[in-house]
Amino acid sequence: MKGIKREIWILGLVSMFNDIAAHMVFPLLPLFLTSTLGAGAAALGFVEGFAKVVSKVLKTFSGHLSDRTGKRRLYLFSGYLLSAFSRPFYALAGNWVHVLAVRSLDRVGKGIRDPPRDALISHYTHKRYRGRAFGLHRALDTAGAVIGPLLAFAVLSAGFSYRQIFLMSLVPGAAAVSLLLLVREKKFKRERKGLASALSGLSPGMKWFLAASAVFGAGYASVAFLVLFVSMSVSVQDTLLLYLVLNAVYSMSSLPVGVLADRFGLKETLVTGFLFYSAVMIGFAVSPALAPVLFVVFGIFRALYDGVSRAYASVLSSSSERGLALGAYETVVGVSGMAASIIFGVLWQAFAPSAAFTFSAILSVTAAFLLAVRKL
Repeated sequence: MKGIKREIWILGLVSMFNDIAAHMVFPLLPLFLTSTLGAGAAALGFVEGFAKVVSKVLKTFSGHLSDRTGKRRLYLFSGYLLSAFSRPFYALAGNWVHVLAVRSLDRVGKGIRDPPRDALISHYTHKRYRGRAFGLHRALDTAGAVIGPLLAFAVLSAGFSYRQIFLMSLVPGAAAVSLLLLVREKKFKRERKGLASALSGLSPGMKWFLAASAVFGAGYASVAFLVLFVSMSVSVQDTLLLYLVLNAVYSMSSLPVGVLADRFGLKETLVTGFLFYSAVMIGFAVSPALAPVLFVVFGIFRALYDGVSRAYASVLSSSSERGLALGAYETVVGVSGMAASIIFGVLWQAFAPSAAFTFSAILSVTAAFLLAVRKL
């Protein structure tokens, strides 16, 4: 594929195997928390929000350190290793606090690895092809999010328990770590500034993008809540199948969306994604009967947002500060996302799910406006 080097494929396969492991576990966690451990929606919101912010805050530091040391591969290996070997410990959880601890360790691994990985993707790709490079990576990554739930569905249907499935996740996680041995380091001009100075030196366009992303993140509904909402009307097995289809839609859409984003503009694609997300949230709020369909359609939004936002952040930053810029973006989304998860859970429990979905839709439209009005 034009503009796509060998390393992009390898990093995509690493993410695919990691996501097989992660998504054997993730779609079952909301059900494990609520049905097995007896936790409520507020506890689910806190687990997801806290774990997310732990991961996201770390990304600024890991991105900056990888800029300064030039050793992005070391951070990748450490992060994937921690995630792979923490997930099986869900099998020992006796209450939601135990789940919180393991989920946080898993997310620490993600916080360590993601900005250096995304910086490597951008280093190996000319800016003309960033959309398709990140799109290909997200497509392979999300292929794992299709295979993982499919495996979980198969073994659950065969009579295995949630806890046994959590233990099985170790195998694909170890495969992901092993593949990293094939990734070469990429030399670049290293950043010499301290963290505070480097942050203040980010471009005005990057800073505005961070502000718009914070607004969107403050209203972003964790997929865990969507899983819980759908599971209220269908069986556990059907919820897993819908989750599989959602990720299949996401995976198949990511590369075409990336190619289109390169052609029509990364910012324009993101604005479209924010408005699309708002429409889906309104759909959840006013038509609960359509929840299974909307859940699947949510995969299109993921393709419009996840890879494109990273590609856009990489274009708004120089090579020496790219790890920091990508990490700062993830941190902003994570911190605002923790608030979103807590608010979403409280609105859900105190009023109704429709109130939480409406809140998300309003902030998404606001973020789209902020991004659209400024030329970046």
